[in-house]
Amino acid sequence: MTTQKNKATTNVMIIGAGNASITLLQYFSRNDLVNVTGVVDINNNAPGIILAEKLGIKTSNDFKTFIKDVTIIMELTGVPKILAMIKDELKDNQNVISAASTWFLCQVIDGIQSRQTTLLNKLHEVNIGIKKIIESVEQNATDMNELLLNLNMLSVNGEIVAAQALSSEAKGFAIIIQEMERQMETAKIMVDQVQNSAKEGQDLISLFNKIFDELSN
Repeated sequence: MTTQKNKATTNVMIIGAGNASITLLQYFSRNDLVNVTGVVDINNNAPGIILAEKLGIKTSNDFKTFIKDVTIIMELTGVPKILAMIKDELKDNQNVISAASTWFLCQVIDGIQSRQTTLLNKLHEVNIGIKKIIESVEQNATDMNELLLNLNMLSVNGEIVAAQALSSEAKGFAIIIQEMERQMETAKIMVDQVQNSAKEGQDLISLFNKIFDELSN
């Protein structure tokens, strides 16, 4: 299987640094397979020019500055004359993508990024839910440990009373036994709470899988 690291990097030039170029620059800046060689616009204050400079990408007012170093030219101006000028300079190993096709690609990228944002937001909600469940389980575990310690102490006391009790003292022993039974009932409730917490965790995992499947399609 060919991995991303083994694939060749494609050098790309963007002509037209309007808002659509922002989408391309942000997307390509996170993609190791694409290298934006340069961004071209006659307006030095165009949004894409400003972002390109922040990203350390070269900029120019003339597309001929970068054309010899690129494989793909993405034309975003939509001006037929500019597209014709680009085609006149193309070599056999170079391709130009028209404004209409590039704008469509930007819409696709925006859609992908929107779905990714939705996924991240829902994953954040899931993480918060799981964190609360874990905190609940940990608290229950702590309470159960304290309860077991109390039961152990009561058991020891019960054994002492049982060994020393006379018939006149049986009532005191019975009180201890009743307290142990009450503690045992409390333990049962805590066990049920832990089991419910575990079920909620499974429900959250199922929700996560459903969300992932929906956003993967």
